[in-house]
Amino acid sequence: MGENIKNLIDGIYENKKESISDSEPHFVKEVNVIDYISASLGALALGTLNNVEKENEVLAKDFPATDMWLSSHLTNIVNTALSIKDLCLNGFDTQARALVRTLDERIYQALILFSSAEDYRGWKNADSSKQAYYEIFSKKKSLLNKITRLENKYLTLSESNHVYLRSLREESDEYYSDCIHGAHVSVIAGALAYPFGNIEEGPFISALFGRASSCSFQTLNHMIGQLAYFSHMLNVILIDMHSIEKSNNEYVSIYCSSQTKVLDLAKKLLLHDDDFNSSE
Repeated sequence: MGENIKNLIDGIYENKKESISDSEPHFVKEVNVIDYISASLGALALGTLNNVEKENEVLAKDFPATDMWLSSHLTNIVNTALSIKDLCLNGFDTQARALVRTLDERIYQALILFSSAEDYRGWKNADSSKQAYYEIFSKKKSLLNKITRLENKYLTLSESNHVYLRSLREESDEYYSDCIHGAHVSVIAGALAYPFGNIEEGPFISALFGRASSCSFQTLNHMIGQLAYFSHMLNVILIDMHSIEKSNNEYVSIYCSSQTKVLDLAKKLLLHDDDFNSSE
């Protein structure tokens, strides 16, 4: 191996260390909240993990899935969230945004599937996963329409706020999809890391091999809002349509008892509450 290329390979790992050391001090609060919500959802995943054949304790007994299937959905969501966090800390914000789009869709899909036995049965037993996706989530904006119906049922918002929430969701979907589709802004602007100070002063440096960037604030904060939203919506669905309140599982209890703090931490961080540290 030539010495020149070896130096470049070494640079990959040097940049990783530098990115982590640069980003960690800026994202302490974000990381703490993400870890807390991930642990809370992870507790529910652990509490339902081994319930493969016996009667459900968390899901309704007649639901077309065992508790273990719920654990699998939660594992997918939690691991995606932790991957996004790690990508941001390692200086790969553009790549993290591509996963944000995936996380958002997984969250909405899980809420729809566990609120509808019919949809879950169609998703689980379909001959073609592509056709099932189209029928349940894509056809005539089914995903957005079904999520809107769930929010109308479980969120006490005014009609104007429901409309506003949907418009924000559509805008966010388009924005984060740019990283997947390779939009020119995403590719060109995403090749740079942005300063943590005055953005007009720079420096704007190449993000090659990963560089800490202030853009990750937006990425992490969006994810925190989505995780808190998911945790709350899932909890009310499991209470209203399933049997979570009857479970005596230790890990399920951890999830249930942490719900208030999940919402409190996310609210304080996203609204830039000066008392954030007092809640930790």
